[in-house]
Amino acid sequence: AVAADPPRLTLDGPNARFTLLVRGSTADGRAVDLTHAAAFAVDGPPVVTVAPGGAVAAVRDGSATVRVTAAGHT
Repeated sequence: AVAADPPRLTLDGPNARFTLLVRGSTADGRAVDLTHAAAFAVDGPPVVTVAPGGAVAAVRDGSATVRVTAAGHT
């Protein structure tokens, strides 16, 4: 399984930024950082941008979903 941390994010203001952490687990249950191997896409209006590496930046007011895919999981 893959999880973004934090699972919900609120950015306040047009210059607000936050970097997501993408976590996964190995077959034996060890936690691994998949952030730099992850792909990011924005579903909904273009109110944020997401750079490689998970840096989320506010563009304007609104709400959207950032979809994360890593290690074959979304």
